[in-house]
Amino acid sequence: MAEMKKSSYMTPPLATGDAGRVLIFVPKLTLEGGVANYYRMIKDFLPDNYCFFEKSQAKTLPGKLLATIYDLLRYVLLLTFKDFQLVCFNPSMQPMAVKREAVYIFITKKVFRKKLVIFWHGWQESYASEIEKHHLAWFRKRYFAAEKMLVLISGVCDKLRSWGYQGEIKQVITCFEESFAGLTVQPAPQAPFKILFLARVELGKGVITALQALKILRSKCSVPVKMTVAGNGSALAEAEKFARENGLEDVEFPGYIRGKAKIDCLLANDIFLQPSLSEGLPCAMLEAMACGLAVVTSKVGGIPDFFAEGVMGFMVDSQDPAVYAEKLADLINDPVRLKQCGEYNCMYARKKFCASAAAKLECKEITAVMNAGLEKQ
Repeated sequence: MAEMKKSSYMTPPLATGDAGRVLIFVPKLTLEGGVANYYRMIKDFLPDNYCFFEKSQAKTLPGKLLATIYDLLRYVLLLTFKDFQLVCFNPSMQPMAVKREAVYIFITKKVFRKKLVIFWHGWQESYASEIEKHHLAWFRKRYFAAEKMLVLISGVCDKLRSWGYQGEIKQVITCFEESFAGLTVQPAPQAPFKILFLARVELGKGVITALQALKILRSKCSVPVKMTVAGNGSALAEAEKFARENGLEDVEFPGYIRGKAKIDCLLANDIFLQPSLSEGLPCAMLEAMACGLAVVTSKVGGIPDFFAEGVMGFMVDSQDPAVYAEKLADLINDPVRLKQCGEYNCMYARKKFCASAAAKLECKEITAVMNAGLEKQ
């Protein structure tokens, strides 16, 4: 990867005269979270006038308090001495994120009167319901100051509209690393067919459902099938125990994988299985598609916004493992269709979800806000 060229303000710069700049408010880019991953992937495709404000990280409560004060001070100094035209915030619909970003939004709009774009990356429905019931007036006062909202899921757009947001809302995309676009995809799938579960190993991600589906699948297929459960999480021990007690000796648990190990794992499998209870627009699934895997997924989050049923694989509107097993069997028992799904997914994902495409789309939406501001001056 190319070296990072974007400014990352860990201390307040003192130079002046940088009109037309965009400041993107992000977590520390070395973290593994979704927002950090996204901007780490697209940063080299952003224009030179895009800069990052990385939040400080601390583990202890005193450290977090000090980091909060420090970040607020350097943010105020940054907007005082640098002439940014627009600030883009990247919250998730979670209590801490929404409350913290609200303070910065107030400073940005009321004190410095900057243009504002809010990019919603994650959406916790339970907290959205709490906002709607108890804090909607406060939320509107702070967040509806944005000139534009960016979302990954059409349902989030619908929710914001129902809450009364009158500004522009645009659906954009998440992405995978640009290097995925140049990978050589595996040849046609053949026995043993290999299924991949790649996610945090949590009950909400459907790991036990995946293993139950594999157990049922073995009675539906005349060919051998293997599964890899890649990732760490609170349900890992439970998943390993389930595999042992149910004779699923062909299930591998490599733990958390990244880099070349992750790419090798993706390329070695045939079907990506994702029986999650909830999702946004899952990057791991997009990476799997770019590596030529067919998909069997739950019908959640932003997946229905683009998923072509029967062409990319299958969506399941159920948590019944027998339904997942049936869809897996449909693919495995029809290798021609399995190959066609993988080829289509590879072409589609590389065209739509690579990092350069995501960067171009976000820049387009931000530039539109900046230009609208110039027209009014």
